[in-house]
Amino acid sequence: MFKGPVIPIPPPFTESQLFNTSELIVYLDFLLDRGVTHIMTTAGTSQFNLLPICGIKLLNDICCANFPNKCTLGIPSGNTLKVLTMIRELNKKPELFNVIVFYPERYYNDEVVITDFFYRVADCSKKPIFIHGLPLKSGITGQSINFSADLVNKLAEHENIVGMKEESSSFDFGFDLCSKVEDKNFQIIVAGKSAQRFSLLHQAGAQTFLSGLGNLYPTLEMKIYRDILSNGYSEDVVKIEKPFFDTFMSIGWHKALRAALRIKGFKFYNIDPFPKTTNKEFDRIRQVLLFVEKHLEENNV
Repeated sequence: MFKGPVIPIPPPFTESQLFNTSELIVYLDFLLDRGVTHIMTTAGTSQFNLLPICGIKLLNDICCANFPNKCTLGIPSGNTLKVLTMIRELNKKPELFNVIVFYPERYYNDEVVITDFFYRVADCSKKPIFIHGLPLKSGITGQSINFSADLVNKLAEHENIVGMKEESSSFDFGFDLCSKVEDKNFQIIVAGKSAQRFSLLHQAGAQTFLSGLGNLYPTLEMKIYRDILSNGYSEDVVKIEKPFFDTFMSIGWHKALRAALRIKGFKFYNIDPFPKTTNKEFDRIRQVLLFVEKHLEENNV
């Protein structure tokens, strides 16, 4: 079970767009030194999808080797046979970790999602499996379809499917989903709006959240996590998170995060295709980071 927020790991690149192995190790040490208990690599996290298969394997290998706490490792979207091939490679690794898997096709019915994909992956894997719960796209109407409680409960019946990254389209749907999951040991990581979403959904059974602030200020995020478990989502947290997220989301979350990491001294350059950050955007990000750091200093966090 989780003891803190989950920090997503954005892959770092050099200015010449090569995978920056040494900087990733520096960043993992930074997180470890500040008490982070769980990290995740996953499809959708900043520029993960731009990595070749060998780059994803390298990202996962470095995280496993240099982060002794809990790791959840993502693999790229692909057909069942492709994913099974990657699962067999992960089976060879001696480290303890979870694997998060993304359903690759449009949604037609629960049976295909369960038996033709997730159950086959879970049967093959020697590591526990998490569901990447991003809404599915209907193969008939093209509309987004949230993972239903019925579908999640059927998936959770498999002994090797232990949790999900919950990304329902609304807080209300997410709350309903979490409250209807029958297996109370099933581990739910909420994503989107971070601590605010978790403050609502943990009452329905969610255990933790995919971090936002924590990529930059892990000690603050750990404190927010503990405070939510004890007292809920306080006005003090709102005062910090709202200007931070308003700035980052208006620029683009992943774009702003990578720029902020560079401002903080990490060599997290980008790989094409990815938009360049303007000087004005850098200034806005720098100002909101100074705002957060002023709070940290005033509150000895």
